[in-house]
Amino acid sequence: MLIGEVARSTGLTPSAIRFYEKHGILPRAVRDSAGYRDFTDQDVELLRFVRRLRALNIPLDDVRDVVSLWSGGVAPCRLVRTAIAREASVIDREIRKLVGVRDRLRNLQIAADRLEDNWPEHCVCSLVDPRSPDPAADPGVEVTLQYFEGCPNWELVDRRLRQLGVAVTRQRIETYTEAVQHGFRGSPTVLVNGADPFHDPDAQIGLSCRVYPAAAGPAGAPSSEDLKEAIEEARKKSSGTPGVRAFRSR
Repeated sequence: MLIGEVARSTGLTPSAIRFYEKHGILPRAVRDSAGYRDFTDQDVELLRFVRRLRALNIPLDDVRDVVSLWSGGVAPCRLVRTAIAREASVIDREIRKLVGVRDRLRNLQIAADRLEDNWPEHCVCSLVDPRSPDPAADPGVEVTLQYFEGCPNWELVDRRLRQLGVAVTRQRIETYTEAVQHGFRGSPTVLVNGADPFHDPDAQIGLSCRVYPAAAGPAGAPSSEDLKEAIEEARKKSSGTPGVRAFRSR
């Protein structure tokens, strides 16, 4: 089978096939009488397997080791399982970094909406000037939104907080161990300056959707008005202004 046919059959380019052959992943093909590479059905099967591994971002060295076991008649399952778990962990770390960057950009966007375009003294460019104080930070309040992916109500709280012009740090809770570590009593939980203004001592720690009292009955998220009150109270405490908690009884 010529290289063009192999390329069509495997979805790889001829240059990729030559690359795998050059780097010892694919055994060197025999040459026919005209000097062309003559690939076997086993080569095609191996290349399809290699393509699937590379599509999962499995590094080339791991692919070479897997193929070596495969070609030697030894099951490469443990090596494949280890590589998959490792690469999944790498991607998880990258996702967390990207989520942090995205949240930072959203916080800067909130700050940018507060500024007038008065260049050069006061403008959006000052947001990224390292010599300037961080205008996206609220000196009176830090808000953390704790959540887990199985409960959708955190997205509603996230929107409400951003509509209030608050910079939000998201904290995803993924395991019961993390829930215990952070005292997480359900999603969504809002921490204002590290404290839960809606603390319910009867709520159980764990990965569950949280319930909040409301005039119309239990709700899955605090209202915009209650969030605003909690934030304003935190600002008053931070500035030394006496504040009285005034959340309405539901």
